[in-house]
Amino acid sequence: MTDKNAQVFDVQILEHLPDPRDGFINVESHPQLVARYGQVDFKTPAHGKSHGLPTNENGKTPKTEKSALALRDSIVNIPKRKKIV
Repeated sequence: MTDKNAQVFDVQILEHLPDPRDGFINVESHPQLVARYGQVDFKTPAHGKSHGLPTNENGKTPKTEKSALALRDSIVNIPKRKKIV
């Protein structure tokens, strides 16, 4: 394994490790879902716009802790929204 492959592998592992900033989705009669902070942080630039977060001139949400936490909260609150298909 090359050093570059090892770095990518390490980042992928870190995205899925437990973090105190993880969010949890609890819906009766369904298994608990976890919105891992590392994964949310990774996905923020591409998916922040669809959750109403501000974007830059490239249409991406800045990758900040504040944005990642806002995206996490939006994801965790999806089951509480009305008109969810």
